[in-house]
Amino acid sequence: VEVEMKWEKGVVYKISPKTKKSVVYIQIYEKGSLEIKYEEAYRSGWVTVLGDEMLGGYMSLEEMRGDSNSDGTDVWGLPTEGHEFLDGVSDGITYPETLSEADRDQLESIYYEEGTDGLENMGWEQVDSELLFFGKLNIDKV
Repeated sequence: VEVEMKWEKGVVYKISPKTKKSVVYIQIYEKGSLEIKYEEAYRSGWVTVLGDEMLGGYMSLEEMRGDSNSDGTDVWGLPTEGHEFLDGVSDGITYPETLSEADRDQLESIYYEEGTDGLENMGWEQVDSELLFFGKLNIDKV
């Protein structure tokens, strides 16, 4: 009989994807009614969470360990203690369909020259971010 694993008080857990290139960090910006998303994929990454906080209504340890959700698990929504993502492998910006090609080109060149500061200087405000882990997850006590 397999015993169900549960979050434990006083224990720190490290959560990471089992598969390489399964970490995607998304920054969401708005200006007026327009929204753009900057996505960067990483070779690896992890977050740490405290068992005490995970007992407060988040996914159970078993649900999280067994989840191979194709939409990814947004670990940014967890009460993280620490995080790291390493070795960016690809990136891109998703634009609204209503944004002209010229505006897209301008935003892209500003982003790649000045980073997020360039977007914010043009009036784009970061309103949200997500850190998605895809596939099955490793969850280890640290």
